[in-house]
Amino acid sequence: MHLLLKNKYVMDFFATLMFFTRIPVKWSYFSKKAPDLTRASWSFPSVGFLVGILSGGAGDILIQVGLPVFLSCVIAITLSVLLTGAFHEDGLADTADGLGAGGSPRNIDKIIHDSRLGTYGVMSLVLGILVKLGIILALFESGYPLVAIFPLDLLLANSHYDSKKLIQ
Repeated sequence: MHLLLKNKYVMDFFATLMFFTRIPVKWSYFSKKAPDLTRASWSFPSVGFLVGILSGGAGDILIQVGLPVFLSCVIAITLSVLLTGAFHEDGLADTADGLGAGGSPRNIDKIIHDSRLGTYGVMSLVLGILVKLGIILALFESGYPLVAIFPLDLLLANSHYDSKKLIQ
């Protein structure tokens, strides 16, 4: 177990998990130094995948136990927001406020870093959540489990895998 905790890939994954989610990670198990997110950037999609699996899986379970699809999707999105601490929603709202207000680059930067929420930020959050909900519902109606196969196809199509070496 000790070797696993010192593995650089495991450390990168948990550093990313700690940064992008509210899932508690006791970093002192891994290192005395602060995490290096530049080195860990390869694991960003892995953490996104984990958040998607957890929130999407919860939505699927709720559908299977008989909750309406719309409500299950709303709960899945809510779980995603809770898991990430609204990290992406905060960035979207800040960006919309800054770009919506316009003006000089200095003014935009000042507005983006302001903790208050403006009209453009609120509208971007509402529209962003509605778009996310619409996409999830559309995927559900069109047989979204097939979407899970697509990344696997890309991986296999772009891999340089030699089956003859595997057999040896």
